[in-house]
Amino acid sequence: MNLSNKPQRPTRPPESGPGDRKPSPGDPKTGPGSSKPGVRADVERAMALAAVMDHAVKVHKETSGPMRPRRGQGRAIAMTVAMIPMIALALYSWVARPEFIWGPGAKPIPPVRQEANIRFSMFLLAQRIETYRHAVGSYPLSLSEVGDSLEGVVYTRADSVYELRAVDNGKPIVYRPDRSIDEFLGASPLIIQGDR
Repeated sequence: MNLSNKPQRPTRPPESGPGDRKPSPGDPKTGPGSSKPGVRADVERAMALAAVMDHAVKVHKETSGPMRPRRGQGRAIAMTVAMIPMIALALYSWVARPEFIWGPGAKPIPPVRQEANIRFSMFLLAQRIETYRHAVGSYPLSLSEVGDSLEGVVYTRADSVYELRAVDNGKPIVYRPDRSIDEFLGASPLIIQGDR
């Protein structure tokens, strides 16, 4: 084997690329601030390419990601528009208490029925007083001895008789055990039952 026939190795080209050339004194790319010609253009190209790639990645993320509803003021405005009438209706119903929401209100009791209620209540109280007298042997000193008293009814006791007094619309109602119960009650039971 002859070493003289060995192929020659190619020599390396110089470090400067094909775009590099020896600067001439009138070249606009060279100046006191630039060390190598063409470096500034390469950097600008690289920055532009990076900006394009960043924009492409951002657009890809926006288009390929899941759709998120945009939060705007539309929902807040719609909620406000819906809530104002509801609050107004609630305030109106609380203050005015209309029948279609709260139902029919309590109607005043007619005077005839009110008197019948008082007479019948006094009769029932008299029955409790009589039960007390049969158990103890005498009438009670006050209504507290027979239990709760009726509002507006006054109890007075004599030796062998007692009296219950009440006033209804300026008219006195008096119960005494020595008088007829039918006369005292009159039509009260029928009025209370709604038959009259």
